[in-house]
Amino acid sequence: FISGCNNGYTRWQTDVKVDNMSLEKLRYSVHEEDTSLIIARLKTDTEIRGIPCRAGWIHFRSDWTPADFCLSCDYTYSNVDLPGGAWVLRHADDEVLVVVFPADTLIEGHHVRGGGGIKGVQTTFCSSGALRQFFPASDAVIDNIKCRGGVLHPVTLHENGRLRSCTLSEDLTAEGKTISRGTVIGIDSAGIITAARTP
Repeated sequence: FISGCNNGYTRWQTDVKVDNMSLEKLRYSVHEEDTSLIIARLKTDTEIRGIPCRAGWIHFRSDWTPADFCLSCDYTYSNVDLPGGAWVLRHADDEVLVVVFPADTLIEGHHVRGGGGIKGVQTTFCSSGALRQFFPASDAVIDNIKCRGGVLHPVTLHENGRLRSCTLSEDLTAEGKTISRGTVIGIDSAGIITAARTP
């Protein structure tokens, strides 16, 4: 609990030691007089609650659990094997893991766009570790459907790995109807197109 602040941030504290962490600086985000988030800058790579965190910016939940952090080495987090340099970001829905890979990466046979640091291109995973949503590094064929790649065209998968939605990179004929390229389609878990909209 931090007093003297209703909503907002406390002042920066510098050269702080908390448990095994040496912090260059830290401050608290406060909402209705309760700490909602702790923002800090780690001086060195540090293992925090078993997680190898890279030196630099890190956000913690109020109980000092890492919330937004960069991995200092390869690590399996929430059933997903991640490379060092990957950013792991909190999500309002703890059933979803959000990751920014340090570079384009092959995941479950898909070329996933990466890069950009903490504000980079995000990839999401289900709590099971299954790939949920990503931005293809280039046009991709998934379940025999040609999907547009790039940072403006996310691909979403069902937990079983089947295509759930994408933007078509070519015209598609399904059930006797032609759907134009550039159309965003939705597909149910049985592989039936249930929605199509032109952006």
